[in-house]
Amino acid sequence: MTRTARHITVLVACAAALAGCSSADPSSAPPSASASASTSASPGEPAKPSGTGTAAPDSASPDAPASPDAPDAVGSDGPVEVLPPSPSEGGLPGLSPRPNPAKSLVSRPLPASASAQGSLVPGYPSGVLPSVAGSTIEASSVAADGRRLQVALTARTGKGASTVLLFYRQQLTSLGFTEEKVTAVGGSQTAGFRRGQNSATVTVTRDGDESSYSLFSTLYAG
Repeated sequence: MTRTARHITVLVACAAALAGCSSADPSSAPPSASASASTSASPGEPAKPSGTGTAAPDSASPDAPASPDAPDAVGSDGPVEVLPPSPSEGGLPGLSPRPNPAKSLVSRPLPASASAQGSLVPGYPSGVLPSVAGSTIEASSVAADGRRLQVALTARTGKGASTVLLFYRQQLTSLGFTEEKVTAVGGSQTAGFRRGQNSATVTVTRDGDESSYSLFSTLYAG
């Protein structure tokens, strides 16, 4: 073999060796899948994590369902509480039933007309027109005419005039009477009451340490 041929053979062998070394260099390997994934994001934007998990719903989203435990908001159009009737409208149940204005306060047969001194006359309607407790009865009378009964009473008590009037206000209003304005005379105090055709007038005069009062009423039987 000539010198020139040997040189060509050596050059070919060196070129083959160099080609084998470059193919085994790990630095020349293509980039991994993870590297390509990380480099695919735009500069300055964080990489989105990979995986198959479901993303949690955004709690601030307006389409997110409301919690089942959250109380409903109460608006101005909500239920209105209805209050129960006051005692003046329907009385206290079981204690003070509302009086029936159609029910007669006295019944037939009416008592015979009569009068008495120092006591209540027989047939006097003490359940409707009682005397003030502790009073001294001076005179009483009843007078019947058809279905009408006229009742009169005069008495004295150590209680004040305002106490006597309060007693009859409570008694008569509990029977369905309503108070009406009347004119008092001679320094006395007077109260008038009416219930349909039925009427009553109480007059009280202070006399020293006592109060003298008179009661006049007209009642109608049913």
